Amino acid sequence: MNVTISTIEDEVERVRERATPLPDDGTVRGPDWVIAELAAIDALAGRMVLALWHADTARREAKAQLAKATARATLSAEGRTVAARAAEVILAVEEEQAAADVAEAAYGYARATAALVDDRRSSIQSTGKQVEITYQLAGTGRSGR
Repeated sequence: MNVTISTIEDEVERVRERATPLPDDGTVRGPDWVIAELAAIDALAGRMVLALWHADTARREAKAQLAKATARATLSAEGRTVAARAAEVILAVEEEQAAADVAEAAYGYARATAALVDDRRSSIQSTGKQVEITYQLAGTGRSGR
């Protein structure tokens, strides 16, 4: 598989969309819902591990390319002043800098989405605890208040 920043972002976006469903119509959530949602969020967490690895690899590769381009440009810079040489280097590595910036942003997006998935898992687990308490209190004559 050819992994690009675009494919990483697309995968992360699919995970983000699935991990952040719109509020429902108040459907009662029972144990089956909790089990299904936990299984789904676990699958998303697994997908995020791979997406994070790809994003980190792309980020490291882009940084390496930028460093090499900067070194080449520095060696070939012929400006008369330090400032002129520095400006020449900046202009010479514009593309590599842009690629490194995009890769860094994709990695940040992947990290934020991975955190979102973890938060969603915690939310589902909290709902599961409330479902468990509701079932425990059912038929006892206690309202749980």
